[in-house]
Amino acid sequence: AYRRQRQMCIRDRNKIYKKRKFYSQSKEDIFVLKYFKNKKSGLYVDVGCHHPSRINNTFLLYKHGWRGVNIDMSKLSIDLFDVSRKEDVNIHSAVSTKNKIIDYYTNKNLFLSASIIQKKGSSKFKYKEKVSSKPLTKILDKTIYKDKQIDFLSIDAEGADYEVCLLYTSPSPRDL
Repeated sequence: AYRRQRQMCIRDRNKIYKKRKFYSQSKEDIFVLKYFKNKKSGLYVDVGCHHPSRINNTFLLYKHGWRGVNIDMSKLSIDLFDVSRKEDVNIHSAVSTKNKIIDYYTNKNLFLSASIIQKKGSSKFKYKEKVSSKPLTKILDKTIYKDKQIDFLSIDAEGADYEVCLLYTSPSPRDL
């Protein structure tokens, strides 16, 4: 099933680039561009990036010359980023307190709400997957952006956002 989904996504790559005014869910990307209106290029980190363009907070920034790091627990998500956002660093990993293999929960590949927390509201996820997990600082330290100032940090960790923030040790206080 994974291989078939990946092939379909890669074959339909042109759909990824459907032209839009914004790609984020609630125009967050437009807000960020306006906030950094005088910045020609910047650095973003997208934790829980999900999809290269669909409901994505950094795709519009990418189209405007920004580059960065995309991190997601879904291997399929990162495969799509590798195909469509080749100038970014794309990492298949979870973000947590320790270097270890952890369980994450989902209902299908490329599901919008995968989580390291089994229960979400009153619903339960159908599938349990394994993924490598590391603190955000350790992930970023292994990229070309080590010790660089992050202009925009997007975190969508499905209930663990605050924990991800606590785990990030920034090179300078302006980063967060």
